[in-house]
Amino acid sequence: NVLLHWKRLLVRSIFVVVAVIICELIPRFDLIMALIGGTTINAAVFILPSIFHIKLAKREWFILKVTLDVLSILFGLGAGAVCTYASIAHIIDEIYCIIGFTSFLHYFSFELLRQCDCYCRC
Repeated sequence: NVLLHWKRLLVRSIFVVVAVIICELIPRFDLIMALIGGTTINAAVFILPSIFHIKLAKREWFILKVTLDVLSILFGLGAGAVCTYASIAHIIDEIYCIIGFTSFLHYFSFELLRQCDCYCRC
């Protein structure tokens, strides 16, 4: 029992150390996490639950329930597309800043993204 406790502790500690090393080696890890979050969170929160509800509730189809599920799916797709676009634009902007060019967001992006000074540093 004590040996199993130490194995668990060792495995957890190794996972934490590996996560810290990965975060420290990648200079702008927040941009990668924004891309992953923008593409997966919308699917996990809006799209997949609605699809599962439609699949599971086939016998009890009410127009209002199906309409709300479809609207939730459409909202999730739209929000996912906007979040993914914003994340990719910020990653490209960071690459432009590293290379020494003028900010990418000043030419090819929405006004809202240009006003975000949390990423535009050049």
